[in-house]
Amino acid sequence: MFYAEMVDDEGENLMLVLYLINLCLKCKRLHEK
Repeated sequence: MFYAEMVDDEGENLMLVLYLINLCLKCKRLHEK
């Protein structure tokens, strides 16, 4: 049970990191134009 919760947390963290990376890429594109 505890292991499953850890996996879920890692999954959420991964989604958060990907979301932040997408925001950074969008900002860079806006600044380039």
